[in-house]
Amino acid sequence: MFQYRQNEIHMKQNGKKLFSLFLLIIVLSVSSIGRDGARAGSSETFLIEKNLHRLHDPVVVSGDLLPGFHGFEIKNLRLYSYQKNLFQIIPFQVDERNPEGEFVFTGGEDAGEDIDKGQFDYNDEIIFMAKDTGGKAPQKLWSEIGYIGSEIVIIDPKDSTQKAWVYLICFSTPPPPLSDEDYVTYIPDQEKVYSRYYGMKYKKGSPFYMDLNYPEEAGGNGKDFFDRIKVRLSVNAFFNLLEIKKTEEDFRSVVVGWKDGPIRALRKVENYFRILFNLSSPSIFSVNEYYERMTYTPVQLTIPFKLKWVFNSFGVNDWTWTIYGDFPGLKGGAAYTDQNTGGFQFTGSHSTEYLNQHIDMSRFSWGYNTKPGVGTWFPNLLLPEILYGIVTLHIVDDETLLDPPEDTPGLIGAGMKSQWNSVHPDLIELLEPGTYELSMDTYFPHPTIRIEEVEEWLQIRQFPLWVEVAEMQINPSVSPPSGQTKKAKEIMGPNPDNEDKGFEGVITDTRGRVFFLTHIFFYSGSYRVTPRTNILGRRFSKNDYRLLEFSDIKQITHRYEEKDPISLMKNPMVQKIELKEGRTIQLLGCKPCGFSGILSDGKKIFLWDTQIQSIVFSD
Repeated sequence: MFQYRQNEIHMKQNGKKLFSLFLLIIVLSVSSIGRDGARAGSSETFLIEKNLHRLHDPVVVSGDLLPGFHGFEIKNLRLYSYQKNLFQIIPFQVDERNPEGEFVFTGGEDAGEDIDKGQFDYNDEIIFMAKDTGGKAPQKLWSEIGYIGSEIVIIDPKDSTQKAWVYLICFSTPPPPLSDEDYVTYIPDQEKVYSRYYGMKYKKGSPFYMDLNYPEEAGGNGKDFFDRIKVRLSVNAFFNLLEIKKTEEDFRSVVVGWKDGPIRALRKVENYFRILFNLSSPSIFSVNEYYERMTYTPVQLTIPFKLKWVFNSFGVNDWTWTIYGDFPGLKGGAAYTDQNTGGFQFTGSHSTEYLNQHIDMSRFSWGYNTKPGVGTWFPNLLLPEILYGIVTLHIVDDETLLDPPEDTPGLIGAGMKSQWNSVHPDLIELLEPGTYELSMDTYFPHPTIRIEEVEEWLQIRQFPLWVEVAEMQINPSVSPPSGQTKKAKEIMGPNPDNEDKGFEGVITDTRGRVFFLTHIFFYSGSYRVTPRTNILGRRFSKNDYRLLEFSDIKQITHRYEEKDPISLMKNPMVQKIELKEGRTIQLLGCKPCGFSGILSDGKKIFLWDTQIQSIVFSD
């Protein structure tokens, strides 16, 4: 899903002697540890018990936190946790990335292998679920199983006293069996994704899923309650002489790669948009991620020209785009949004006038639509802060209203809408050509979810769990695994001294790690969109926009505010930007955006804005 690059604590704990009394009472021989699990003696207790409350989060540990494991074969890695006095293997997977940061897929025409041929390196990702973590284990349990072991701490950033632990072990001999647990499954030839909590199906050639159901064990009835995700785009051009209308049928998609793991399924798709007649847009590639109780879907938009030039040249005087779910099976259920926490019941017979009077449609960020015994559709739109307020709520509750193309006549649905008159003139003036990315999470809570439980889902993306590698131990009594070859830095190689290094600077992440980088770029979305050397943002507490070039910026510092007084967005990210000329400007940040750069050894890294504390550009 999204890469959580967090801080490695560059020190080792020297408290082994302090815990020697505890370790003496472990009734367990070293030779029996490591097959399916190891149990401590009855008098053994947790050194520190797990108190992390978060359950639904996937946790991603980047390989750059684990340099001691670089070069070892991925097949020899196992992940453990200490639960109920038992040290046991938990479900996990390793997803490889190539030097450009792209996932390595196991199926489809884009299937291949990384240049290290199955060896763990700096940008590979270890993924597991927060619910499978445990307490802090005695060092003897994890340090003497294989050749090398590492203690990984998972921390709630909203309350750093809440922690949990897992342990990564690399074996020299054949490792014990992997966990049998498989949280999510993708079936390529049927275009199906399912877990024990949901099932969805795509129509061949469409980027949007058409079927959605909850199995009985997840509180549903196993029946499809979804018509489809609908897209409606309307543009008036040439001064109202031409009206262009497009639907989801004009968006096409081809699956070119996939990987089906026990924690995360990846599905790479090539998307394009039919503009007019047989004229299509350039292809855009995106990777959808699927987990046990959520999905992550990037939505990319390419603007080939300056918006102001397009509007002036083609006489565009109005446009509207709407994306929404049509879910006839949720009739009788309820809807809640960030602006409507009191809820609204779907009856299939509400007029537009009634909805406008009783529902606040002025803004939309998240909303869930649910019916006990059937299921829940809970989309969370991850917007750059500057777009919050431009996107409004769209809701319709009329089962007699025809809304083709559709599979089930009538419309009971909700989603998001944006119109020409809601876009600030500064944004039209300053927005540059290129590819931008919005992203949407979809969560699958129990159909009886209460409004008080929403935060535990939203914080998955707003406040991603911190990861720290607290300790690493090599077992001197075990020979290292055979076949270790060059490490990632030897494969990549440093940059030539005479190479143009672009913008240089120092990035400090939220856990205190410091990166000295060249070739720094900003992305309005993931690393897949257009790299930029400027930042566009709205001034915090002001209703105007600024486009700032890297060449004019001395330092950027991120913080969070309780609320933006203009858009009323809660917990906005704010960038304090110190200019080289001496002025300071406060701009709204962009949580789903990020920066990339090249380290001195040639490695390319990408950090989300939520992971960055500050950026200092070199003179």
